Amino acid sequence: MNVPMKEIISNKVLKSLNSINLVHQNIQGLMNKDLEVELFLNCNNVDIFCITEHWLKSHQLMFNFSNHQVGSSFCRVDALRGGSLILVSNHLKFKERKDIVSLSVERSIEIACIELEQFIFIF
Repeated sequence: MNVPMKEIISNKVLKSLNSINLVHQNIQGLMNKDLEVELFLNCNNVDIFCITEHWLKSHQLMFNFSNHQVGSSFCRVDALRGGSLILVSNHLKFKERKDIVSLSVERSIEIACIELEQFIFIF
């Protein structure tokens, strides 16, 4: 089958605008897993990576990922472990929904939330 290049490019652009590759992982501790996470994100073209049980404090959420950034997070203050985190691809426009994140209750409901133009992700 001979498909014109223009049509192939248009379909790829259309697909990238209409689909999001979202992944969830209960990571059971993110400390010292930065390289593995970045390789996974880049090799699998992950747009949004939702992580539970990152076990980090808020001052530890500084990553140097080349193509992703922290979109939203919740970190425990008093109890150990827990936490939720959303990493977002740099090509997506989003805003953190702090009004929803503020509903978090440590050890009961730990929320990270972002909003894209057409979607709201609560995790």
